[in-house]
Amino acid sequence: MSAAKQILPMRDLMKLAEQLSRFGLVGLAATCVHLLVFSLVIDLANLEPSLANVVGFLAAFILSFAGQSSWTFPSKSIDRPQRRRRFLRYIAVSLTGFLMNAAVVHVVVDVLAYPYTYALPIMGVGVPAILFALNKYWAFADIRKE
Repeated sequence: MSAAKQILPMRDLMKLAEQLSRFGLVGLAATCVHLLVFSLVIDLANLEPSLANVVGFLAAFILSFAGQSSWTFPSKSIDRPQRRRRFLRYIAVSLTGFLMNAAVVHVVVDVLAYPYTYALPIMGVGVPAILFALNKYWAFADIRKE
């Protein structure tokens, strides 16, 4: 096989770039929703910030799952059990991301004694890259009927 045929075809690279862009846009939208709901719930409902954060996270999570499942990683033929499986896997991936970010902050701040800003590149690029792969190849992978 020639070297040109071994390299990922341009069509596949373009599809990957499109998915990465969509993943990032959905994540950005979810972050904006989280912050907006967080702020509004504090200002309008007088909730404590910790509780407001949970409300904001849930709103962002719903938007994120809807966007990732229907726009970033759509599937044309999916039944109810498959949709449920995708949702449960997405929850697992989201919790993994949360735990990874918590671990990064702990190591950077508590173990290495660096300012929290040192954790931001890992949290902003490294963790999302891992989450993209987990979502693409596990949470939203086509599920074959057995």
